[in-house]
Amino acid sequence: MLPQLRADQARRVVRADLRYTNGFAIVWQDVPAPTPQEGNT
Repeated sequence: MLPQLRADQARRVVRADLRYTNGFAIVWQDVPAPTPQEGNT
């Protein structure tokens, strides 16, 4: 499961709560989209 969670380039796992016997909870953080660098056209 972890490889699928880490494959999402638009979001980053901030915190994973694994205390639950029936599953888990994840806190996500959006990753800003890369911006073109100045001088590249």
